[in-house]
Amino acid sequence: MLRGKKLGIILLLIIFLAFLEGCLTNANQQIESSAKYIYAAGYSKGIFVLDVTDPVNPKKVGCLDTKGSAIGIYISGEYAYVADYENGLVIVDISEPTNPKKVGHLYIDGSAIGVYISGEYAYVADKYNGLMIVNISDPANPILAADMMLFSVWDISMQK
Repeated sequence: MLRGKKLGIILLLIIFLAFLEGCLTNANQQIESSAKYIYAAGYSKGIFVLDVTDPVNPKKVGCLDTKGSAIGIYISGEYAYVADYENGLVIVDISEPTNPKKVGHLYIDGSAIGVYISGEYAYVADKYNGLMIVNISDPANPILAADMMLFSVWDISMQK
């Protein structure tokens, strides 16, 4: 029979896993899943890669300092697209999850707080400057394609 601290730890783990399950169903959360890995935006600590092969014993296997404040993250193919607050959009090669590497960056004068990818475009939610649309056809050289600076955008999702 489980008692005290052991039961508390198990309950916390169940709650944590339930939270992850909920986050992973929405494409634009701070945590994204790629099969056996979870990619988490860790604000001033950059991004973290967690191996969840054993879901009750996740292990940190990689990290990258994005130089800003990683708030939002979206995984598409072998890249993680990071809304890096005052640093804009950071594109990270995650083909080797234990060694993520920054491959592209676009400074956006504002506060990038969310990102969604569709085809060759990243849609960046900017707290102060609205919606930024970035051409990411070349991940090493993202280009601002358009912006809608009419309103503040806090989150982004897309219906296909």
